[in-house]
Amino acid sequence: MGCNGCSIYKDRPADPCKSYECGYLKFDWVPQWMRPDLSDVIITERETKTQKIPYIEVAEYKGKMNAEVLSFLFMSKFNGHFENFTYQINGGWNRVGSKEFLDDI
Repeated sequence: MGCNGCSIYKDRPADPCKSYECGYLKFDWVPQWMRPDLSDVIITERETKTQKIPYIEVAEYKGKMNAEVLSFLFMSKFNGHFENFTYQINGGWNRVGSKEFLDDI
């Protein structure tokens, strides 16, 4: 995947640009069709600030998240790829996961 639209790619800052690791590239369970320019979402691995609980964040990239992407996320959760996640739909954030995660996020 290229860096279309980045006018400072050669001189981009280390944080977050060079250090950022897209979930599409990082996780082997993420299929080709979930590439950000195809799915319009960006997957990022994060952790809560207080208890350092890991979770997946899925942010809208160009438009509203579609049902196919949301269905894939829930199936991935129930298939054991991750326990906790946040996802954005129409600009609003939603959270799914353990009580500890929900209390700490």
